[in-house]
Order: sequence, then structure tokens, then C-alpha cells
Amino acid sequence: MIPLSRTAVFAILILALFASGCLVQSRHKTRSFMSEEELQAVDEMYNPPQEEEEEAQEPEIEPFLEGFTGPAIRVNGFDIEAADIRRLYEYLASWKEADATRLKQEACEEYIQTYAALSHWPATVDTAIERLNEVREQVASGVDFAYLIVENSQEQRVEETGGNIGEIHHDTRNIPAILEMHAMTDPVDEIGEPFPTAFGWHLLDVTGRDEHDPDDPVAYARHLLLIHGLDEANTEVIRENLLRWTNLAEVELLADELKSIIPWFATEPEQTPAAEPIPE
Repeated sequence: MIPLSRTAVFAILILALFASGCLVQSRHKTRSFMSEEELQAVDEMYNPPQEEEEEAQEPEIEPFLEGFTGPAIRVNGFDIEAADIRRLYEYLASWKEADATRLKQEACEEYIQTYAALSHWPATVDTAIERLNEVREQVASGVDFAYLIVENSQEQRVEETGGNIGEIHHDTRNIPAILEMHAMTDPVDEIGEPFPTAFGWHLLDVTGRDEHDPDDPVAYARHLLLIHGLDEANTEVIRENLLRWTNLAEVELLADELKSIIPWFATEPEQTPAAEPIPE
């Protein structure tokens, strides 16, 4: 093999660079004369479009008490707001697989049961709400809510638990649906307004929420509880009588839509019998 001189090697390199430049220029000219459709096809060949991940679809919720404002149900003289019933129904419908009518019934029954209990101590309702609102004001002024829970809550063993409810999942045993709804939907680290369940009035502080698993979200909360009647002994009284009180409650349906949802509560006013004609 005949060795190449430095001059020959240099000449070969020059020719290679020239040929490469011509090739690049040729490719550039070729692309410049391609149509936009052809250019797009080439680009898609080498850079296929990425498939967008489908966003999780929110379940479609059937309307309930839509446009209805004010009280929708009256239990033993106490009004239940349509907005409260609607909120509980929409919460249940957002995760629970059940017929919409059944979920509407659950929301109504939960509130009817709650108000059937609290109505047995009508004189203490306003007092309980006032006390809890005073606690909210104290927290706003800087008092530690944990201290106020221990000092004021009527929950059993509150000194040990500090009002801590623990982990709250969907359908957690012994957690009323109303309390669960507030724990899952109220703002975190913000004490909301007082609300009732069948056992009393609550002031809830949602301390955290884990929603990484959309099928099993977890809420963490603590609460201050005032038992209906403002007496801890009433807890057992309520447990023993709640079902009977609910069945015997005087329930008025103020929204016509409810008469087909919970017909067993749709009582018609008693008709006064017509007077018999006076014999001649």
C-alpha cells in the first residue's frame, strides 16, 4: 500500500468538507420547496405527536332542589335549608355509586334525623350556637383552639383525644354523613361555622387532607362538640331514642319536589268532614 503524502490527505479532507456542505445545502433546498403539508408530514414522522392524557371526568350530578331557596323541610317546627340538603346530596353523588333518587333520600333523611334529635331541646339550640361562635371569636383573637376544645367540648374523653377525630374516609363508621362532608370539603386549617349532626353541634377544624388516591381520600380533623341539650348524659339518650324520634317527627315538605323523593313524609293536611245536612 502506497502511503499518502500530507498534501494528498489535506486535499481529501477539503473534498469531504465540500461534499458535506453540498449535501446540507441540497437538503435545505429540498425542504424549502416542499409544501406545508409535506413538511408537517415529515415532522410528524420524526416527531410523532404525544398522546395527551385524558383528564379525569367529574361524575355528572343530577340537579336537586335547583333554584329553590330558603327552608325545604320543617321538622318539629325547625327549618332545614334547601342549600344544606343540596350540598350533602352533591357530596354523596360525587363519590357514591347509587341511584340519584336514593342519594337524595339519604341527604334528606340525614337532616330529618338530625333535626328530630335537636328539636327535643329547643331552648338550648341558640345557646349552643352562641357558645360556638364565641369560641370562633376567641380563636380569631389568638387563643389556641386545642385549649378551647379541652375546656369546652362535651365529647367523652376529650382530655385524652383533644377532640381529634382521626382519619376520616368515605363511609367511616360512626361518623355522621354531615360531619364527613364538612371534613372532606371545608377549607383546611380554617374553623368553619357551627353545624349540627344527630348528636350535637360541632365546630370543626380540618387539619389536613390527603387526596392522592381519588378513590379513597382521607381527611384529618378535630372538633369541639356541644351535645344537644348541653348535657353529656344526653349522648346515650339520643342513641336510645333517635330512630323512634325520627319516625314520630312532624315533618313538613316545603319543596314540592320532595313529595316524590320522600313520599312517606308527604302528609296531607287533615280534611274537616263536611257537616251533615239538617233534616227538614
